[in-house]
Amino acid sequence: MHDACVFYERILPTLNGVRPVQANVSTSAAWVPGVGGGDPAGGALLASALREAALLIGECSAAADGYLTLTRLQLLVMAQRDLDHASSLSACDAAVLDCACQSVARECGERASEDGSLVGERSLQVCLDCCIALDKRRAALEASLSLDDGVRAAASAACIYRSALGGLIAPGGACFPLFGRFRRDTDVSSLAGAALIPPITLPVELSMVPDTIDSYESAANLLRRTSDVCSLLANQAHLIRHTYLMRFALLMHTLTRVLPLPQPLYNAVTGAQMPATGCFWRRSLIRRETQVDLLDLLRRISRHLACTALSVTVTRSLDAARILASGCIAVVADAVVRRRAADTPSWLSLHYSGEAPGPTSPFGFDLGVYDVESRYSAFAEPNLCAARTVVLDYFAGLRAAVPTEGMVFAFERAGILGAGDRTFLNQLCLQSAMPLLDQPEVYLTGERQELASSPGSSLNNVSRSYL
Repeated sequence: MHDACVFYERILPTLNGVRPVQANVSTSAAWVPGVGGGDPAGGALLASALREAALLIGECSAAADGYLTLTRLQLLVMAQRDLDHASSLSACDAAVLDCACQSVARECGERASEDGSLVGERSLQVCLDCCIALDKRRAALEASLSLDDGVRAAASAACIYRSALGGLIAPGGACFPLFGRFRRDTDVSSLAGAALIPPITLPVELSMVPDTIDSYESAANLLRRTSDVCSLLANQAHLIRHTYLMRFALLMHTLTRVLPLPQPLYNAVTGAQMPATGCFWRRSLIRRETQVDLLDLLRRISRHLACTALSVTVTRSLDAARILASGCIAVVADAVVRRRAADTPSWLSLHYSGEAPGPTSPFGFDLGVYDVESRYSAFAEPNLCAARTVVLDYFAGLRAAVPTEGMVFAFERAGILGAGDRTFLNQLCLQSAMPLLDQPEVYLTGERQELASSPGSSLNNVSRSYL
């Protein structure tokens, strides 16, 4: 007739106003707060409520326990009647019924031996008949059931469970929750999954990187093998330890020890061009495909260097080494771009080096204040100090020969595009008959691909190498 609001909003407040609810509990009651917290079905809470109700109506403790035992016996009889009409029985339900029979029979025997108990001879006979009927019906259902592989596994698990219940509870078993893994009374091989296939670790031959080079082809081979080794280490970082450190050490060895650094192109005092006899990058003729290949390999090396240098713990010596390695890539790329190819010179190289026909001057870029900042760099090896000197001398010569308006990529001086970048792009547009734009930076950003893909420019490779 009424919902829960009437009970909680009217009845309970009224009882608390006249007499506290807790005062209704008798001294003989055994009500325990929080009963059934771990029981999802609420069976323990229901049993405690039944026993408490019996005590509140004036029954003794033995009678209250007897009422509870008879209630459980009646539930077992109801389960036996339901099983008579069932056509199948799962292994889990069979194990639960077996456990219920054992627990109810044991409890009936204990209560029957007490004085004044409500459980008598008739109750014991009902319990015996019910357990026998349950066992026969369960056996009949299991015999008539055609077991497939899945059901057999469930039945096997039920047998294990029933055998465990047969020994009741092992003393101290709760202290060793993983002790069941030592059981050997059943075959558990079918529970094992498929074996994991071990990953294949490809060997990384660091010795494949040569220690000396004597030509442009061998320089390209050096950079290509270094890039291949770094790729193998990067792709197997989950199998090989400390790949970032190994890649960084290999790149530093390649850039500062093996790969020759170019000598200054111009005299830092007079700005005059220096002789090319002693420089590795100017003493021999270079072909166009070799020039493009070297620039692309330098771009790949720079990407590996950026990845490894930003993935390890930064120290003073490592910070000095990674900045110097970037400078080494910059000077080699600049020296390669300025070379005039022997077979088909690139228009970009001609204009960049100032060798294009007409009133042109060379272009270049600068390292900014690196000469001041590197004075306090912690170089751990003598070859790093020598490489720093070569880098500073090279760019000192460029500053003496290249005018200020010929400096490109000077983003610290201009917001978007400087005068040198604009002049350089305009000369390339005139050389390749491309339209002069008010915003020529779209040729560098890739918004317009005509200049980068025009014959003889190779702008794509060079710009990516510098950036």
